Amino acid sequence: MGKAETVVERLASFAVEARFEDLPSDVVEESKRVLLDSVGCAAAGLGTRKGQIGIRFAREFDEPSKSTIIGCGQRASLFGAAFANGELMNALDYEAVLSPGHVQPSFFVPAHLAIAESQRSSGRELILATALALEISTRIGAALPHYRDVIGEKVGTSAVYGFDCAVFGGTVGAAKILQLGRTAMANALGIAAWVAPLPTGGKLVRTYGMPTVKYALAGWLCQSVLTAALLAQMGHSGDTSVFEGEYGFWRFYGSDRWDPRRLLDKLGSDWRMRSIRYKCYPCCGGLQTALDCFTSVVAENSLVADEIESIEAYLEGFCDEPMFRNDTMRTEADAQFNIGYLFAVAVSRIPVGPAWYEPSLMKNPEVLAFMKKVKFSVHPDYTAAIQEDPTSTLSKVVVKARGRVYSDERRHHKGSPALENTRLSNADLIAKFRANTCGVLTGDRADASIKGLLNLENVCLLYTSP
Repeated sequence: MGKAETVVERLASFAVEARFEDLPSDVVEESKRVLLDSVGCAAAGLGTRKGQIGIRFAREFDEPSKSTIIGCGQRASLFGAAFANGELMNALDYEAVLSPGHVQPSFFVPAHLAIAESQRSSGRELILATALALEISTRIGAALPHYRDVIGEKVGTSAVYGFDCAVFGGTVGAAKILQLGRTAMANALGIAAWVAPLPTGGKLVRTYGMPTVKYALAGWLCQSVLTAALLAQMGHSGDTSVFEGEYGFWRFYGSDRWDPRRLLDKLGSDWRMRSIRYKCYPCCGGLQTALDCFTSVVAENSLVADEIESIEAYLEGFCDEPMFRNDTMRTEADAQFNIGYLFAVAVSRIPVGPAWYEPSLMKNPEVLAFMKKVKFSVHPDYTAAIQEDPTSTLSKVVVKARGRVYSDERRHHKGSPALENTRLSNADLIAKFRANTCGVLTGDRADASIKGLLNLENVCLLYTSP
């Protein structure tokens, strides 16, 4: 009797056998939408401190310039471009997110863009790599502790968790573009476990103040993806039993849980990447629903900042962590997790996007004064809501103004695929892309980029510009 396949070997078999022609049509469509949204988010991050540092860092690599840095007309090495584009894509916290595992395209799409451009790959190959990366990453995220787990009687976070499961899906996508065989694909996954960044989420949420590296350094994750795939291509061997037993990845990752059944169940037949959520505001995903509630109340009642006496927001279950209670606006990263600041900017009718984080705005006395009107706590029904529907982001906002009380409550934010009326249409994503790239692309160039990304399966040779 032959030896049973390890988890890594089963994943490798699935990835190597996967063909573009076998992808469900909606998986192809969603992968293209992710790429459109991600490229736009990268262009929007050009003016941020985080994005600019990423570009500067990319110039430190002396390899031949093989790949494009989005939006700035520069080229860099594979590793430099992947790092810069990862940091740009993640700079405004505006990119899509897939749960479990808090999988973000900025953690691997830049690596795929860089390597696909250097390999002169086709659009179909990039779509397939994106679909595989999203699918495998969220499945591994489901097998590990998550930031929206129910612990006891409330939603909380484990002492150790992170968002680094994307390194595995990202590695599979990169290895697929490189057309690695089953043995090399398995080795790439084994190497990915050795180079995966540490799980920093548990520390970060319990800390006042948000560093610009945030919950994970997107550029470093992209470089880790490239490292694992390229080393396997060159013949390096990885630990293909890394997910097995008591001393597997989950143990040295620091996790208190590992359930490979969640990873392998219906692999290839049930595509879970379909549940990706897009953001309509450049900030933490956990605050999107509350912003929908607040902006609706403001718009429907024509409220202005001076009329508002107080705001009480009831949010997702982890919002009482110190990370959300920092009032020091040092960088964009601080502001992206501050509900008071976000409400202050939203009520000012400032166009959604990079303009929300203008340095002068983060120091504006009127904005800082308005922030003091905002109080928030965990929604009392949040735990029950998420147990009933794991995709729920239940939030409620109560506004006192003009001697009256206005309120709105929602279970899903716009951009969530959970409901037909919250799913973003292609038109919505195109409008977001245009707003994000208006400083880089105009007229025919914007139209050509949108057409190319949404018809990517018909592109024979890739070039990632803008």
